[in-house]
Amino acid sequence: MSPEPALPNQRFLLKDIALLWTGEHDGRLLTNCSIVVDSGIIQWVGAHDRLPTSLRALPFTTVDMSACLVTPGLVNTHHHMYQSLTKCIARDSSLFEWLNTLFPIWNFLTADMVYKSARFAIAELLLSGCTLTSDLLYLFPNDVKLDETIRAAAELGIRFHPCRGAVSVGESDGGLPPDTLVEDETAILRDMRRLIDRYHDERDGSMLRLALAPCSPFSVSERLMKKCARLARSYNNVMLHTHFAENSSDVEYMSTNVQKGLVEYLEHCGWNERDCWFAHCVKIRDDDDDGRYTSSLKYFAQQGLGVSHCPTSNCRLGSGAAPLAKMMKMGVPVSLGVDGSASNDSGNLLAEARMALMVARVRDEKADAVSTSDVLRMATSGGAAVLGRADVGYIKAGMCADVAGWRLDAPCFAGSFHSPEAVLSALILGNGGDLKANYVMVNGMEVVRGGALARGVDMGTITREHHEAAMKLATIASDQLARAVP
Repeated sequence: MSPEPALPNQRFLLKDIALLWTGEHDGRLLTNCSIVVDSGIIQWVGAHDRLPTSLRALPFTTVDMSACLVTPGLVNTHHHMYQSLTKCIARDSSLFEWLNTLFPIWNFLTADMVYKSARFAIAELLLSGCTLTSDLLYLFPNDVKLDETIRAAAELGIRFHPCRGAVSVGESDGGLPPDTLVEDETAILRDMRRLIDRYHDERDGSMLRLALAPCSPFSVSERLMKKCARLARSYNNVMLHTHFAENSSDVEYMSTNVQKGLVEYLEHCGWNERDCWFAHCVKIRDDDDDGRYTSSLKYFAQQGLGVSHCPTSNCRLGSGAAPLAKMMKMGVPVSLGVDGSASNDSGNLLAEARMALMVARVRDEKADAVSTSDVLRMATSGGAAVLGRADVGYIKAGMCADVAGWRLDAPCFAGSFHSPEAVLSALILGNGGDLKANYVMVNGMEVVRGGALARGVDMGTITREHHEAAMKLATIASDQLARAVP
């Protein structure tokens, strides 16, 4: 079910690239260069007139990139794709209020709705240059299964890290979710094992790796957190993911109900190794030493715990601004996540990078708090590292061929051609969210060409089917919830 690998005889020459940012730490920008791709792997990068004779003789599919800026494919480390069905609800609510408004609606999700929402969300990501994404599906009412999002990813060709989420503590036991959405923990673990055994590919170049993702401290038991950690570590390259310290209410819940500090909770549950990454982390600090445990930020850096920074969602819900610059300075692995489309209301990873830069500068009142290069690295190699991938995130020989190309005649680049560095910065600073990737390759396969999806599907059809599913959910939920009122 994982997206098809590149065929052995598929070779591409991405020719005469106007400007190439390889993503490497030296910040190198190359002009008038080419990339050779063979069987899903980048074989060569350099000036076209220096293409080795041994490669010149091979048959290629040649792609003219003379009008493009090329970057590594972007990496999204946190999403809830099903939430794209319920945008712009509880528009002025904080996290817990927002969840309490939406939980009753999500109770009527079906497998078909989840599948169509995933197709839409993945298409949106691909068109914003994203080549690798995670997705945390934590609600399984009716016939919903994670298999539906996996099927959608396979059809559209994105590299995928689906997270089997879970909710096991409902309102009657002091949790936030309604009891109708709670699953039995034995059944949760059984399905997690089923999914890993069926879909997980631990190898380098993998198109699909599973992660286990009990939703949050306010919706699962410590027992389930521990069992998920043990289960994940009984396999290779199965990671762990959850929400953490998203806002003040989240931290207060942990203090009152879990009765543990942030670091104490992670250590107690065994979620303190490099195979863990956490969404949000708005409220982790560097000055919360409680005597026994070191500060949260220092601990994250020391243990190599990854963060998925989701600034748009945090702004929308009024959760606060994560200490991004301080995280970077202290060595915390940081990536970017668009988060669910019901709290972000969009799924554009490039726009998320811009938001990350702006929020960090406002938070710290420093114009140099975070640079465009910083957020581009978070969106590429940073995301790859947080997801445990050493085979993507850069454009260099030996890496998987995950590439994004952006037309330089787009309005956002106008006025920036006085230097290559300015052009690269315009990808972030000049882009108000309307820039689409012109060309996207995943694993050596073209998935976006000429700014449109390239695998026999079109955005218009996907959007129409998504709209129909969203309206069906709204109608069913409205009818059923009205009947429930005495």
